[in-house]
Parts: sequence; structure tokens; C-alpha cells
Amino acid sequence: MKRAEKNETALGDYEGAAMCYQDAAKWAEIRQPHHSNKYWIKVAEMYTRQAAELITNNENPEMVHTKCSAAADIYTRVAHAYAKDALTKYSAPTHLFEAAMCHVATGDVVQVKRDVMAASQVGGGLTSAKDWPFLSDLAEAMETKDLKRFEQDVEIYDSKQREPNALHTALLLAGRRTIGTAATLTEEENEFA
Repeated sequence: MKRAEKNETALGDYEGAAMCYQDAAKWAEIRQPHHSNKYWIKVAEMYTRQAAELITNNENPEMVHTKCSAAADIYTRVAHAYAKDALTKYSAPTHLFEAAMCHVATGDVVQVKRDVMAASQVGGGLTSAKDWPFLSDLAEAMETKDLKRFEQDVEIYDSKQREPNALHTALLLAGRRTIGTAATLTEEENEFA
């Protein structure tokens, strides 16, 4: 655990930290199952940070997709486990929100919609009332490849935030790029038609 924290904070080695947290999660699943989810959340956070660095540096979109998909899977699994426990059910929607943000980064509209639906089903406290309509609006903008609407939705959401979240900003940038790429392809297809 200390090695993971050192990799994360002192070295900025999110890959190494993710591996250490993953080892801790696997160990906890065997010996202390009720503690394993906190380590899995750290694994997902490390994957998200790795993806954010790649997004910010405009590097390796395939690896961004891989890391975001893996993080989203973990967040979703933990959220559903938390939803079953009276003590943790109120944090389940927070983890579903993180999963949805990772799915935005990958351009997976279907999964974003599933995350929004899952959040309404798990109950508990939503991360906030503005988060879920925002994600629904983003999913619709992504589905229709409406870059302008996507940017407007993000701008409105950002204006309501107390302080910006760098990870979310990077994930939204990746989501924007998936729309921009799709919009560009559509324009090129129209030129050849």
C-alpha cells in the first residue's frame, strides 16, 4: 500500500501505482472482502489519471480508450456492490458518475445512458441533481454528433462547478474529440457523395 501511495504521489507513476493497488485489491478480496472495493477505486483512479495525461498530451487514443474502459468497468462494479450495502449505497451514484465520465471519453453513448439509468435504479444520493441531466444531455449531443451542443452543455456544467476537476476536464476533452472526429468524417463522406 505504501508503495502504491509513493508511486502515485511522490513519483507520479500512475501505472506502477495502479499495479500496486490492484495487488492490494486482490489480496483484500481474499482476506478482507469488505475492504477490496476501496483499492479497486484507487485502481480506477490511476487508470483515469493515466488516460487524462494521454488526453492532455494528445497521445495514443487507443490507450486512452483502454484505460477509460477499464476504469469505467471497475467504477461500475464497485457502484453495484456499494448499492447493496446500507452503509455504502449513498456513494454508488458517485462511482456511476465516474464510470459515465470515462464512457464519455471513449465516445460510448450507450454506456453513458446505461450509467444514467443505473444511477436512478441504485437509489441513494445522487452526486448532485445537475450531474445526471448533464450526462443525459451529453449523451444526446454525442449521439447526434452535435459538437456545438456538447460544448454548450459542458460550458453550462462548468459554470455550476465550485472548482474545476482536471480529470473530468480531460475526459470531456476526449469526448469532444470523439464527436469532432465523427463530425469530420461525416463532412468528408458528404464531400465524396
